[in-house]
Amino acid sequence: MGSGNRTRNSTSKGTRPRAGRVGFNNKPVPEALRAARRKFITKSIGAEIARQREQRGISTAELATQSGIDEIRLVGFERADDVPFVDELPRIADALEVSPMVFLECYADLGQFRANDTPEEEEP
Repeated sequence: MGSGNRTRNSTSKGTRPRAGRVGFNNKPVPEALRAARRKFITKSIGAEIARQREQRGISTAELATQSGIDEIRLVGFERADDVPFVDELPRIADALEVSPMVFLECYADLGQFRANDTPEEEEP
């Protein structure tokens, strides 16, 4: 009668500790590298939104109206302060009359992070 409740972090027989994130070749991915990947994706998506918007000569306010996304969020995307939710990319793409895939091409460039153990330093 002394079994009690077991928690998720229990060390009793039959439970395993939560595994860390693994990447290419099932090797653990350091947090610094994961953070660099996130930053790279955030910057790439934001830069592409800004490029597409500027190419069409529309303001962030106009894009906000056409996409139904708050202008403050759009500015955050372009500045790489925020990342669009998955349902926001198609709305932005529709407003800019492009395929949502143009914003996701940055994923093809993630190979550079697999080739290097450490992220590249940003220039000031």
